Amino acid sequence: MNYLLPKNKPGYIHITSLYEQLENDLVTQKLGLAVTNELQEYQPFILYIMDSFKNDSQKKPSKSLRKIYFLIWLFYSKSLKARQIPITSERYTKAEYDTATKVDNLDCIRSIMEQKEKIFYKLRKNTSKTLFATILLQFRASPDLSTMNRKSGGAIILSIRSFIQCFDEITTIKRF
Repeated sequence: MNYLLPKNKPGYIHITSLYEQLENDLVTQKLGLAVTNELQEYQPFILYIMDSFKNDSQKKPSKSLRKIYFLIWLFYSKSLKARQIPITSERYTKAEYDTATKVDNLDCIRSIMEQKEKIFYKLRKNTSKTLFATILLQFRASPDLSTMNRKSGGAIILSIRSFIQCFDEITTIKRF
């Protein structure tokens, strides 16, 4: 999938153009099938989690939700480590617990300014803050995701943040 990299900046993935490509290609299902095949081969746990978010009436997760998880994979798919080190349920559960604990700790902070500073610090440590911000914007803009009840939406955002944390950890491992 070489077309994911802008020609004027080799090695740099521009998130907005990546999402636009994903948006356009999913209409034809060509990229969707290619990404699903890659996930099945390299990161099957993502497909498992995606399937867990479908409604009882749906046979598969919504198109908007699939695009978000596909975007996460496309962001990291060029990393050799992301292709060689699979996300396990243990790694994912630890990331999910860490993220949930950070959110709980924010409730203990009294001042709104302190909360904003703490959130900014957490995002600054995250090597993929642009990806997460883009996903949050897309989540809010999507009619089927933005109208979701708070519990389901919160679970999905927690899942998204946990996968990003897992990939950040995997791609920054010095030796494996």
